[in-house]
Amino acid sequence: MSMLFLEALLQAFPKKEHLREKCRPMAGSDTCRYLTCGAEGFRCAKFTGLREAIDKQKDAMRAKGDNCEGILAVIVDHAQELVGKRVLCEEIMPTRITKGSLMDIEIEENGNLSISWEEKEKGRDYLYSFSVRSLRIAISNLKIKFSFSGGEVTIFLD
Repeated sequence: MSMLFLEALLQAFPKKEHLREKCRPMAGSDTCRYLTCGAEGFRCAKFTGLREAIDKQKDAMRAKGDNCEGILAVIVDHAQELVGKRVLCEEIMPTRITKGSLMDIEIEENGNLSISWEEKEKGRDYLYSFSVRSLRIAISNLKIKFSFSGGEVTIFLD
């Protein structure tokens, strides 16, 4: 995996150019509603725990935009650099754990995110597809964790 990709994931998102072109602070209703600002500057809250609260309040907010796919677009754009990385999928109801090597990550035409991996020991391939509307993404220097209502899929970056 290139250091540029890892740096892109770990550094502040959005960058200045993205902020200006997509997030559009101070643009009234065209400003992205997921754009937040704190001590560390502007951040994207689209795939965080704040998303649901922001969506519930969008009619009362001045910023109404949903201008891009956020950090998810960065991940999907660099999916080939993740191929072969370890994947752990933990589902609930019923409880099921699968693991293997990443084959692909993509956003489907219907807007769902799909992650596929292979478990060579068992000779099986898995494809997990879920709505990005309830998706949460947590990124560290060790892993990318996609959480959703039915469980989570973790891609290890080591």
